[in-house]
Amino acid sequence: MVNINCTEDCIYQDSGRCTLDHITAVNKLHPEKCTYYIKKDSQKVKSKTSR
Repeated sequence: MVNINCTEDCIYQDSGRCTLDHITAVNKLHPEKCTYYIKKDSQKVKSKTSR
């Protein structure tokens, strides 16, 4: 397991750490950000406890 520090406003960032637990095919590249970066939008993202 690898700990990845992250401070971006990404849906996978939680308390300064990346919580992405799987890798998928890459369909876009962000040279300035992580390839898996998805902007956090509080209205569209459900909390982890509501699953």
